[in-house]
Amino acid sequence: MPEAYGENQLLIRRLREIPELRYDEKEVTARRDCLSLKELFLKKNMDFYHVDQLCLYRIAAKVLKIQKQLQEIPIYAGFYDLADVYVDMDPQDPSVCMLHPERFQTEEKEQDYEWYPEDERIYGDLERMDSSSQRIADQRFLYKILIASNRGNVKVPPRNSQQDYSYLFYGSLPERWRRWFETEEIHSLDEWKEELDQVIREAEVRQESRLEAAHRTMTGDGMAGSQAERLAQIPQGQKDLFVLFLILRTERRNSLEMSRMLYEMQDRLELEQARRHGRILQGFVYGDGVVRRKDMREYSEGYRVQIPQMIREYSIEEALLIGCDWMQEIRSRTAEDLSADYRMYILSDGRVTNNAMFRVCVDRIGHLLEDGLEVELVLGRDSDCEGWEKLQEKIPAGEEGRRWLCFRN
Repeated sequence: MPEAYGENQLLIRRLREIPELRYDEKEVTARRDCLSLKELFLKKNMDFYHVDQLCLYRIAAKVLKIQKQLQEIPIYAGFYDLADVYVDMDPQDPSVCMLHPERFQTEEKEQDYEWYPEDERIYGDLERMDSSSQRIADQRFLYKILIASNRGNVKVPPRNSQQDYSYLFYGSLPERWRRWFETEEIHSLDEWKEELDQVIREAEVRQESRLEAAHRTMTGDGMAGSQAERLAQIPQGQKDLFVLFLILRTERRNSLEMSRMLYEMQDRLELEQARRHGRILQGFVYGDGVVRRKDMREYSEGYRVQIPQMIREYSIEEALLIGCDWMQEIRSRTAEDLSADYRMYILSDGRVTNNAMFRVCVDRIGHLLEDGLEVELVLGRDSDCEGWEKLQEKIPAGEEGRRWLCFRN
């Protein structure tokens, strides 16, 4: 602790009593899956750790707890650096800690904080980090967490950027929160605690409902009779499933939506694996200007593929053709294995052009369907177009093994 605290040992003791404050940076950074918010809010980490709105609510609630403890001392943390707040990435209960409490200051000491340019424009010059200024800083910090922005000088509302998901997460916030942020309406930490507790409860109820619905689907309660009977007849320990994901990213701004679509499909597969008791081998075809593919293999439980940055318009048909060829190759290679099933998911978050090459792809997929391949078309909310309608005609909804899903919320 700095000498400035030498005159007030009570403050030191009270800071030491806050378990979330850490004085040894190496102790924190050495922990597995422990990331600073600045790192966590990068696109690649958001995808890798499957961070959703509920996870952000939980992180904000943990940070709010620390803010309330500092407020009671009182100590002024100012604008705490996102790089000094660490999260241990347990999606059900992420633990949060703060580094470098020696940077905090008391009201009696000279302040050296400065607003970011955006905050100076909103709130005017910062003359002193007192309790009023700290309330502004605390709410601004919660704002950055709730929209997953790793930038210090983030605008309200954030700009639509290709670098992060802040614009998308902002659009998912409750309407009253967006109004508060846009009108610079400052609320107390107690009010924010009530708000966060409420939305966390609501989000948990929605999540439990989705899991129950998925479980009913995989156990047969929500399936058509023929599907339920078919799943019940799978020989335990003998039935392998080869799954190919064709990831057709057409809109960079919808990377979050594509992740959600893909993760839900993989969640369903994990539930199915618990019933199947056989292996599920996954393969991926995706494009980022050049079509690539990952080898098909059995991944560990909880594995979630990272969505590439973008797929260019011209490589969509190529990705479809490569996917069809690869699936045909896998099926011919394992033709003698009567205990294997095959499935192909086609995921897209945008439109496609119904040109001659795309119609060739539709015909190829039609031939695979005739040969008994299960195909699911999973579309985002911006995917209404003539091209996908042509493929939907090949995969009518409701038929055994041939269905298409749309995410419209």
